[in-house]
Amino acid sequence: MQLDSDISIELFESFNELAQEIEFDLERLSSGTTPDLNALFRAIHNIKGNAAIVGLTALVDFTHSLEDVFGALRSERYNATPLLCEVLQLGMDRLKDLHNRELFDQAFGNLHEHELRTRFQQLAQSEPEALEEGCQDILSLVGVGFMHGLSDANEAEVALEPAYECISMPADHSKQAFDLLFFRDLAQQIDRQTLYWEGRSEQSHEWAQKLNAMRGSPVNSNQLSAAVYLHDIGMSFIPTYILDKKEKLDIEELAQIRQHPVWGYNYLVRIEGWAEAATIVLEHHEREDGQGYPIGNKGNLIHDGAKILAIIDTFFSITNGRADRKMRKSVVRAVSEI
Repeated sequence: MQLDSDISIELFESFNELAQEIEFDLERLSSGTTPDLNALFRAIHNIKGNAAIVGLTALVDFTHSLEDVFGALRSERYNATPLLCEVLQLGMDRLKDLHNRELFDQAFGNLHEHELRTRFQQLAQSEPEALEEGCQDILSLVGVGFMHGLSDANEAEVALEPAYECISMPADHSKQAFDLLFFRDLAQQIDRQTLYWEGRSEQSHEWAQKLNAMRGSPVNSNQLSAAVYLHDIGMSFIPTYILDKKEKLDIEELAQIRQHPVWGYNYLVRIEGWAEAATIVLEHHEREDGQGYPIGNKGNLIHDGAKILAIIDTFFSITNGRADRKMRKSVVRAVSEI
């Protein structure tokens, strides 16, 4: 069924409002505060009802499996645990992906929707003593089973820390070493532009170097360092009112945001010896499917350093929050989303 664009937008906005209510209530449940379980059930039921009205069977079926679990909570079949709340949050994240796919034809990889639907149905029928095993099964399905219980980026770093020392700043007195010290200072000034970015540059630098080393160091470490430090220097040229705007950006404002990799590239490429870092900065918002910006490169056309930076940048924004995120997401949900 081909939906009118206005209907699709209206349905998605309704989903977002209900999903935010559910997320808030699940956060309360996870922390030991019991919200109105009837209201929680009604919210997921309304999501299913909206999808049924327009005949989106895939959404109805998946939402119904989540509804069964919320129903089990409402009937006190078992108690809500932090692990169960985490799994339900993951289910809601996946339901959002399905809305984007069904309403706006957004492309995704394997969403495991049929397997997840079956597992949520089984979870709804689980005996209390089998609840944790069922939750672990769902986490394993989406590839983050080993990470359950981690609640912040620092814990994730410890859990994922590989058996080698992180590559640090060059200890010599070369021009590159002095340049990197200068770039790091600039990055720290950029970080201070917003509360959401406190400590971002140093944390992102460490993660990027570790990820690069885990992959066999395909990217020169100094070039990667420079790119991490200066990938958002272009944001300095964007008016503050756009960066702080809470409402949806208009077309012109979005176009300015999407110019920041170009501005960063133009700044860095003019400094001798940093052409590769400039390319990484230029491409760090490209996507595997070619739907990124500013060029629209895809797959192997994207620099490996830009791929590393995209992962690190996204991970930080999800786990630390930013202006358009009312709540931070856990490490488990960040890994699943990426």
